[in-house]
Amino acid sequence: MKPIRHMNRLLLTAFCCGFLLPACRESSAPLSTSTAPETGKAYDVVPERVAGLAKVEPEGGAIDIYPQVTGLIESVRAKLGDTVRSGQVLFVIDHALEEARIAVVEAQIRTGEASLRALQVKARRAELLAEGAERDYLRVKEVVEKGAGPRQALDEAETAWQSARYEIDALQADLEAAQRQVDELRATLNLARLGRDKYFIKAPADGVLLTREASVGAAAAPIVRLAELAPVGPMEVLTEIDELYAARVKVGQGAFIRLQGGRDTIAAGTVVEVSPALRQKSLFAEDIGRLEDRRVRWVRVRLETGQERVLYGQRVECVIDVSE
Repeated sequence: MKPIRHMNRLLLTAFCCGFLLPACRESSAPLSTSTAPETGKAYDVVPERVAGLAKVEPEGGAIDIYPQVTGLIESVRAKLGDTVRSGQVLFVIDHALEEARIAVVEAQIRTGEASLRALQVKARRAELLAEGAERDYLRVKEVVEKGAGPRQALDEAETAWQSARYEIDALQADLEAAQRQVDELRATLNLARLGRDKYFIKAPADGVLLTREASVGAAAAPIVRLAELAPVGPMEVLTEIDELYAARVKVGQGAFIRLQGGRDTIAAGTVVEVSPALRQKSLFAEDIGRLEDRRVRWVRVRLETGQERVLYGQRVECVIDVSE
């Protein structure tokens, strides 16, 4: 029995050694270098499209309307969303003092014109007197030359004639002075009217009133914005592209607009302007005093289709085709 058991142990040991040795050789072999990733080689990912948050604006941006004078709003003549024409009055600021100044100047002009008319009458009378004095002088001269009259009469006639002529010259000078005064008053009146016109805040261009920030009785000043106007023209979107892909954006590239988080195109257009420099702060940063770590490039896209689907000031996503 013992020899048989010993023989069985030897066979089992030989079988195990024959099975395990090849596996040990295979596990100790080196890994194939073909499966190892290459190092030191850069792989450039070149996107065909770049996207950025954008804001819908009128072409060239909205126009802020500020008054040039200080006062209280007397009346408001336009509502939010109204389509207005260039020169249309939007707000009127209290201008009673300006009206009083204009009334004073107008009264001065009327007085000056009356004085001017009186001087003109005097000048005409002086001309008639001078003509009569000249006729008297010539008549006396003829008599004296014939020896039928004294020399003194001729001298007196000549003196009267010269006096009448001097009176005409004096009145003519008074007329010119009075005319200059009236002209100055008229210039002052025009200046006063121009000053009064500043109290009538007018639309600088045809467009749509986006905001109206003043009401009747509110204080107006040159630093207080009264309204914001979107001039008539195509819509644009102002977007910002991350600095990683900013250099790939060029004028003339196509772009499409979609809602934030959406996948459907709502408008399309063309890149018309790109900023020559990167900006440190995001266009859409909530805190304007906070600096951003990333830099962006501002890009303007003019919309060619779908303008009726977006609103001024709306935040959207702008996708630019940079494969061109």
